[in-house]
Amino acid sequence: MAATRAASAATEFLDLLSKQQNVETARGRAADVRIVAGNAHYAKLINLCAIGHTRYATADASQHAAYVVMDTPAPVPPQA
Repeated sequence: MAATRAASAATEFLDLLSKQQNVETARGRAADVRIVAGNAHYAKLINLCAIGHTRYATADASQHAAYVVMDTPAPVPPQA
């Protein structure tokens, strides 16, 4: 009787462990899908930003120079 209960508990444990592993695997796959989709959206955003940057630069070069932030380091304040 005790052996039957132990075997039943072991089987139930293994079934629950298998379900947990399946859920974790599915979660990992879903995360991978989200990452790939996010990267695709980011690539589109970068392309759109480049198009906007180019159009703004060619439309009015003086405004572009005055208002567009370049990849230059921030100025260092003088030491007191």
